[in-house]
Amino acid sequence: LVLMNDPQYVRAARYLALRVISETEGRDARIDRLANLLRSRPLTKAERLIVLNSLDQFQNIYESDATAANQLLVDEVNPDFSIAIAKPEAAPELAAWTMIANQMLNLDEVITKN
Repeated sequence: LVLMNDPQYVRAARYLALRVISETEGRDARIDRLANLLRSRPLTKAERLIVLNSLDQFQNIYESDATAANQLLVDEVNPDFSIAIAKPEAAPELAAWTMIANQMLNLDEVITKN
């Protein structure tokens, strides 16, 4: 939980989500890109289902609470690292992908690489 809530990990997740969204189109391509960047291998079917389920849950949360989505994009430690969204309707998507990136950054195989 320390890593998951650490400001640097949240910041890394924010920018990783932004990168994945800007480099790829569509959920599957984004999930594949995220997995390859962090794990150097694709997700198994079971892993993909878990990620898709989490993504759906996060999208529902942030689409119903735009304030929470925008708050996640603000860096409380260093405002220079906050992400300003040109289109307000894009904040829930970036927030959801930020949470997915955060979850994946905290996988044992990502942290230890053994």
